[in-house]
Amino acid sequence: WVGDAGTALALTRAALKAEDDPQDRAELLEQIADILWDEGNTEDAHEALAEAEAITRGRPESRLSATIRAASLHLQLLAGDHEAVLEPTREAIALAQRVGASAAEGRARVTRGMALSFSGAVDEGAEEVARGHEMLTRHGDLDDRRRASSNLSFALLMAGRTGQACDVALEGLAFLRRHGLTASEGAALSANTI
Repeated sequence: WVGDAGTALALTRAALKAEDDPQDRAELLEQIADILWDEGNTEDAHEALAEAEAITRGRPESRLSATIRAASLHLQLLAGDHEAVLEPTREAIALAQRVGASAAEGRARVTRGMALSFSGAVDEGAEEVARGHEMLTRHGDLDDRRRASSNLSFALLMAGRTGQACDVALEGLAFLRRHGLTASEGAALSANTI
């Protein structure tokens, strides 16, 4: 979050090498995929998530499997598969609800909302992103909140609700500023205020 992704990736990979527990390995792989994606290494990010999904496949549903599913669909959306994630995100939301994974549900809702927006259903998309944003404000981590604010402000812009979009972006920037991350993580939010 402070711009040292190389160290974050090295530390997370070292933890993965030292970890024998499958569930912990899956969680670390999800974190590695997130770092790789942010660094522009999409191929390795997809591979890490595929490995994490393989670990959770065939096991009982869990918060971890819901988290990994939401992350995988988010990467698929970012790769441009907007319409392809619409039904799977509905299923991911239901999975997250079944296992009580509120943050994973929020992530899946944001992904679904953005997919709707990019597919032309901008009002419905903005409302879905807003539901995910609300959940992640209560249950997500710092990165979840940053992404949700950025996505909500962008979805609102797409829906022509520029005043609301600007308000969300400014609130997101204020939140990041309180955590000392405005310069490293606030670029998208800043762009959405213009």
